[in-house]
Amino acid sequence: MGSGNFVTSNNVNNNTYYGIVLIATNGNTVNLNTISANGLDALALDNLSAFGGPIANGSTGNFIKGNIISSMRDGIFVGQLCINNQITNANQITGSGVVGAGINLWRSGSQIITDNTVSAFNTGIRLLGSSDNTITGNTVTGNANGFKIDPSWQLGIWYQSLNNTISGNNISANTAYGMLIGDQVN
Repeated sequence: MGSGNFVTSNNVNNNTYYGIVLIATNGNTVNLNTISANGLDALALDNLSAFGGPIANGSTGNFIKGNIISSMRDGIFVGQLCINNQITNANQITGSGVVGAGINLWRSGSQIITDNTVSAFNTGIRLLGSSDNTITGNTVTGNANGFKIDPSWQLGIWYQSLNNTISGNNISANTAYGMLIGDQVN
């Protein structure tokens, strides 16, 4: 597990799986990269279970900023128990218009997401069983759904989306909902 790395000014494209993946690592900066045409997510932060290790080892305290991202699935995926990451400083995230989310938080919390532009996804920003996030000053337009916030259910456990602050965003010209909030969400 590495930490404190700077991944800067790279062109990352046409890879079979992911563009850039941070697994169980902390304090990295992913900055000013162009990430496109990868088979799965453009950029993923995940826990060690992705490689057979414990879920408890998540990617924490990373900085994702100023990247140009286009993706056929998720633009930026943040997985379970990955906390205190910052997705800021004018990331431009564009999808194929069919599937995925521009920014997808899955059972993760305490993220700061600000000053990004997200367009042409099924969902611009999705919180699935994710709590205590601050999402401000983003432009979320031209998606099917701007925001989707709902719980996650697995093996008999509800992971609710609670105590999120979503304010000062430009949510416009989405073809279905600007903001869709599901059951068991506060």
